[in-house]
Amino acid sequence: MIEIAQIQPSPSLRAGNVFPQGLINLWTPTVSFETPGDLVVGYGNRAGSYFKFGSRVELFFSIVTSSFSYLVGASGDLIITGLPYPSAPGLFVDASNSAPNSLYGTLSWGGITKATYTQISPYVASSSNRASSSIIHFMASGSAVAPVDVVVANVPSGSDVVLEGSLVYFTDVGV
Repeated sequence: MIEIAQIQPSPSLRAGNVFPQGLINLWTPTVSFETPGDLVVGYGNRAGSYFKFGSRVELFFSIVTSSFSYLVGASGDLIITGLPYPSAPGLFVDASNSAPNSLYGTLSWGGITKATYTQISPYVASSSNRASSSIIHFMASGSAVAPVDVVVANVPSGSDVVLEGSLVYFTDVGV
């Protein structure tokens, strides 16, 4: 753990130049697919840190792969696992109280091919009809295209994957 006084806080944590006392904690992000199959990942960089204040978790991650390969069995969404806390179920839902609603973060990315999509955002979904989640998914968006999750077909085997970003979500653990 690192004492807060040793670091410069992110703008989202500055409130009237008062910075809440707490600690930066470390976590280890792991990139995968929902069904990894024979996925083999080598990491050039793999780091994560987070602040937790009450139910709010502000999360940072950096993954740069040195190898990323698969032949058979991989399917589903591109994900990061290993979040330090699960998201709180049911905190963010739509007006009908049925569809998942999410908090999106920021991302610098590479090694993903998704024609006509220009932005990819990390998110942890939470809804009243779904258990809490400890997984980051990635939503691709662009002009005149519907938002969709990044899936196996968008991350070619042999590519160098870069996922560096931040995300805020809420938990009901240790509140």
